[in-house]
Amino acid sequence: MSVLNQAPYGPLQPFAPQPGGSGGFQPGVVRQGPAFHRTASFLASQNVTLKQVGVTIDASLVPADPANYNRKIVKAGTLLTRVTATGKVGVYSAAATDGRQTITPDSGYLMESVDVFYGDVIAGVMLGGSVLSARVYPTPDGPTTSALAGRIIFQ
Repeated sequence: MSVLNQAPYGPLQPFAPQPGGSGGFQPGVVRQGPAFHRTASFLASQNVTLKQVGVTIDASLVPADPANYNRKIVKAGTLLTRVTATGKVGVYSAAATDGRQTITPDSGYLMESVDVFYGDVIAGVMLGGSVLSARVYPTPDGPTTSALAGRIIFQ
């Protein structure tokens, strides 16, 4: 049995674009089958601007969680920013030195929880809308809210 078929929530499938569109397809990038959560519980409004494809989460930047069978889960509501060297995205960190410390116009909040245990994952992000501050990661501070002002409203 292939390692890919041993995922606890079902087999992983190669991510393929929708018919008639490019969809940001990259060979070797996998996307998990079912999402952990279909509802983005961090949203304060249904009026959002989404980037549904083309954001690749860099699995090498996500630490394994020993308490969760070494899974590498990035939760919905996590702020993702661009890694300068690779063009992929990672979890925002003010202490990073690889580009993730800078919030850019394509930075946004992950719409669904994803597991990057098997490799990079393409996922959708929210670029604009209203979020519940207590349900996003990292907790918004002055510099974060200033950098996202005009497109993200924190409640």
